[in-house]
Order: sequence, then structure tokens, then C-alpha cells
Amino acid sequence: TIAREWVVLIECELFLYLQFVFKAQKICKALQEAGYWADFIDPCSGRPSLGPYTNSTLLETDERYRHFGFTIEDLGCCKVITHHLWGCNAFVGCLFTNAPSDSFEVKKVLCENNE
Repeated sequence: TIAREWVVLIECELFLYLQFVFKAQKICKALQEAGYWADFIDPCSGRPSLGPYTNSTLLETDERYRHFGFTIEDLGCCKVITHHLWGCNAFVGCLFTNAPSDSFEVKKVLCENNE
């Protein structure tokens, strides 16, 4: 039934959310231990997870995601975020750091957490 399919989709989304938060916490901790600043956006609230509380948010259909290569489509009743490779079938998680993208630490945490 439609209700059962909806529950399965919600369970899948919850699993992806929990998996992202777990990995983002590990990555941020590793980068912080290496002397870098790192934080991630909680996909549910749109707020930084590790930093101080703020009223500013970065929700998944925020226009600022265009700067990261995403497209935001306004369908009238809702907005949809899409990526040129994955389309709209993607979970968007956002992590920020001042560590250089080519640094040993970034390469290491990405390799360790790329399952």
C-alpha cells in the first residue's frame, strides 16, 4: 500500500540521516584533533551541529547549495535539489573545514569513512 511505501521511504531517510551524522562527527573529530576547525550542518535543523546555536540555517533546498554544484528546482508546491550526476535521488550532507582539501588529514578521513 501507499502508506507502507511511505514508511519504508521515511525509514531509509532516517538511516541515511543517522549514518551521515555519525560519520560527520567522526570526520570533524579527526580534523579537530589534527588542529583544524570542522563542523557540519545538521540536515534536520539546517544549523551547525558542533558550533554555538544560531538562527541562521542552511536547509537542503537553500539557494546557496548552487555554489556547490547543485540545482534547486521550484516545482510550485515544493523545491527539489538535484545534482548533475545523481539527479534528485541523493542525500545531501554538508561538512565545512579549514583543512586544505589536498591535506593528508582530509584524504585520510575521507578514505576511512568512504564505505
